[in-house]
Amino acid sequence: MNNENIKHFLIYLIAALFLYFSYDILSNTFYHIVYYVINVDYNWLSSNGTQVEAYSLLSLLPIYLCIFVKCSYTKGRLIHSKIKVNRVLACILLVFTVNGISELWFDIANTFLSNVPIFSGSLESFDNAFASLDSESYIWTLIAVIIAGPIVEELLFRGLLIKTISKILPESFAVIISAILFGVWHGILVQAIYTAIMGLIVGYVYIKTKSIIYPIIIHVGNNFINGFPTSWTTPEFETFLGNFSVFCIIPGLVVLYFVFYKYKEENKEISLE
Repeated sequence: MNNENIKHFLIYLIAALFLYFSYDILSNTFYHIVYYVINVDYNWLSSNGTQVEAYSLLSLLPIYLCIFVKCSYTKGRLIHSKIKVNRVLACILLVFTVNGISELWFDIANTFLSNVPIFSGSLESFDNAFASLDSESYIWTLIAVIIAGPIVEELLFRGLLIKTISKILPESFAVIISAILFGVWHGILVQAIYTAIMGLIVGYVYIKTKSIIYPIIIHVGNNFINGFPTSWTTPEFETFLGNFSVFCIIPGLVVLYFVFYKYKEENKEISLE
């Protein structure tokens, strides 16, 4: 590897690392402005975490959107081609596929790993994290968890990280690394496992379509069907949804291959530079 190649590698490695940590940097900056500059009461911030998170994400969304439009595969445009109905329907099926995979994983974790200290603590942390959402108005969950959060995450992890990492590694490796980073970024071990798998699925869809819209549909849909307040659902409905999602795993993976694999020839004209 000559000096020019080393320089190229280091530039994009640093860029990828900066992108990965940029969310924490920007969100922490937002919280510092709210707390120290605007002087919002700390107790209010603590008891309204989802609302503050919604404001933070809404402030970060235009930043990542602008960077994405400037630096993504389809430089200068958000979407490079028309959204097709069959692919949207495939994404809706993949919503349940992703949810089914998470259902299976949590069944395995609760059945076989709940006595393992690292997993038992992780399961408890996961339950506590989602239980806290019910303490605030659902509108903030809708904005932070179901709409703005998934869009920001897809712009960052798929739209920007995959493109940046693929400058120095094969695109397939970029998808895998982005998915692993996406899982680690969630911070809770049991959640990291299934979010990494989800990252692989939406990453595959993204590199085949070069369109961020399809990953966003899958991500938003997944968070939507998991984001209802507990008071809005019944155990029977949750059982039905879980069983239906597990049933959709195989059909979804088949559709993932046959519907999105065909993008390979269609997107040869899109430059990766």
